[in-house]
Amino acid sequence: MELENLSAEASGALCCATSLRIGGALYILAEAAGLEDAYYRADAGIRANMRAYSGRGLNSSIPEDGLAACRDLSAAFPLENPDSDFFRAGLGVVKLGLGAVLQEIHQSLVAEVFQKTSHAVSTWQAAADEGLEEYELSCQESSILAVRTQGIAALRKAAGEGALRYRRAAQSALSSRD
Repeated sequence: MELENLSAEASGALCCATSLRIGGALYILAEAAGLEDAYYRADAGIRANMRAYSGRGLNSSIPEDGLAACRDLSAAFPLENPDSDFFRAGLGVVKLGLGAVLQEIHQSLVAEVFQKTSHAVSTWQAAADEGLEEYELSCQESSILAVRTQGIAALRKAAGEGALRYRRAAQSALSSRD
């Protein structure tokens, strides 16, 4: 993956896009555990950051509230849930995406977000069942290309499409347990 020479905005947007993508599954799992309101707060923070990287203003209390929501989610998500390891690892990715706007961003942060996302996916049985490990690596490569050639708006669109695939995997995992 070629991360060199990315602007701070592009790097931050890549962190957020990755968080949005994996967040598709996290939302479904949070909802199933009755924690959707907390996840909405985390998601709002990521979306606010993404808008900021697109040149809009940022109310820093939104990503800060998202970070607090991640702490709440981590504490409240049941440890006995078979998706617990993935959920907590995924929240780690979201925390990095939320915190990115509050710090100086380097390409090394993008590499860390990509690595942690790949690790989170590797801990989730549903990901193996749905082929998400290879899909995630493909998304990482294509997101770099998208932000370089088409900009942050295209990256945001691709992240939404990726989130749908993750949502479907989470829904399938939950329905297979019923």
